[in-house]
Amino acid sequence: MPPEALLFNGGGYTIEVVIGFLDEPVIAQVRFTPPGAKDWASLPRDLLRIEKFDMKKSILIMHFSNKTIQICRLHFPFLPTTPGASSL
Repeated sequence: MPPEALLFNGGGYTIEVVIGFLDEPVIAQVRFTPPGAKDWASLPRDLLRIEKFDMKKSILIMHFSNKTIQICRLHFPFLPTTPGASSL
């Protein structure tokens, strides 16, 4: 099965979550663009912690911990307004 992607837009940010498939779906990559940017920035996989991912229940709880690599100068909460969606 080919990879799929979830796209979230809010506050000028776009977040793309690429889902790969092994025995079960897995988060393969997370990329984002901050406001005004033209190019995507990939978040290092080792700095992501997937707390819960259930495609059947439409649940994704993901944490990004960045203390050493400057990807974006701004700290921002991402709170989607899509009914039934959860925060990233």
